[in-house]
Amino acid sequence: MAAATRRVSATGRARGPGGRRWRHLGGAMAAMLKIMRRVSAAGAWVPILSRAPSAHEVVLSFDDGPSPATTPAILDLLAAHGATAAFFLAGQRVKAHPALAGAIADAGHEIYSHGYSHVRMDRLSDAEIVAEMERTEALLAPIRPTPHPYLLRLPYGSGHGDARVHRVLRGWRPDVQIVHWRYSFLDWTLADGCEGEANVAARCGVAVARARRSKHFPGSIALLHEDPFDAASPLAARIAPLLLARTLAMMAEQGLRTGRLAARERVGRMGRHLRLARLRA
Repeated sequence: MAAATRRVSATGRARGPGGRRWRHLGGAMAAMLKIMRRVSAAGAWVPILSRAPSAHEVVLSFDDGPSPATTPAILDLLAAHGATAAFFLAGQRVKAHPALAGAIADAGHEIYSHGYSHVRMDRLSDAEIVAEMERTEALLAPIRPTPHPYLLRLPYGSGHGDARVHRVLRGWRPDVQIVHWRYSFLDWTLADGCEGEANVAARCGVAVARARRSKHFPGSIALLHEDPFDAASPLAARIAPLLLARTLAMMAEQGLRTGRLAARERVGRMGRHLRLARLRA
């Protein structure tokens, strides 16, 4: 071997092209370890769910209920199609309409927490986050068994990318898992500027056609709302039944079925300390 192709320094490190590659690799590994230490120090991440158990299923998930304006119609549509859904209920609305929350449970649908006041969790103190969850679970526990693992959805999706919120939730319930979504109909905007129900129905049809074309819809947890908080239009409560009816018909045409949420059964140690950028919304 020619001496010029590979020389060894006084420290025993290789010089030349091979030595440079090793130094490059060492630098990359050091940078990765630095990132991992920083992420680990930021907090223990909890699992985040965004997909259905099967590519042939869609988990229809409704936020912001229960509401007299939407819940009965949604339950009727689901029953007529033999479909199921996951309901993320706001504590203040459960308190106002406990019978409607009970009707959801009696129909066999999943019920999970959406916090009490529908406020951004990343703007609350640690104690306020826990209080939001405790108040809501106290109302839900008599209606359905407390889930284990404990699934929940954060209002506005707020805090699912915030290490502090994850730490607080894990401290409150070590088995907590956040249910996010892979597909959103952006349904809370569909009635904006509409003059009547016909306009809302037309926009719901467009939204369902968009879902039909999307590669992200099959196999997803899909985000919908009952009677959305903060909606600008007085027709907002009409969105849910109109959109659901069209969505269920489209799914039947596409050979898709509704599914139930599946918590992550095993969470490795690395998963509790490393949060990948692809999970961020």
